[in-house]
Parts: sequence; C-alpha cells; structure tokens
Amino acid sequence: MSEVKIYKNSTFPRRKWTKEEVRELITMWPTSTYEQLVAKFQRPPAAISFVSQLLRKNGVQLEKKYRGGISFGLNQLIKEVVEGK
Repeated sequence: MSEVKIYKNSTFPRRKWTKEEVRELITMWPTSTYEQLVAKFQRPPAAISFVSQLLRKNGVQLEKKYRGGISFGLNQLIKEVVEGK
C-alpha cells in the first residue's frame, strides 16, 4: 500500500473510500473542522476536499470550509468581511 505525504511530514496510507465513510463525512461536515475530519478518517486534507467537491457536484449540499490557511469559499469569506460579520 503506498503512502501519501501531507503537510507537517505526516503520512497516511492510500486507500479507497467506503460508503460508510462517505455517509459519515456528510453527517460530520456541518459541525467538524478539516483537522477533525483528517483525524477521524486518517486521510490527507486534499482527499477530504476532493470528496466534498464530488459530493457537491452530485447534488449534496455542503458548505465550503477553510483548510490550513488555504481558503475554500473565499467569496463567502470576503462577503462576511465586507458585511462586517
């Protein structure tokens, strides 16, 4: 099994997502941070981001999140700043 290097010199084994993991990701998404999702699923942030993008393309309503200084949903962040939220 090959490993995938992620930030901070960490590695996770490369493996396929299961139906149960995808269902749990959808359930956890609204209340979890990327860090919590990475810890739960033992996958790199990029893998979680990729699956969330595929879910959105298939009609699942997931809010965009912010990950490790890289913004996902930058337009929403800017809107909140401009509106003073």
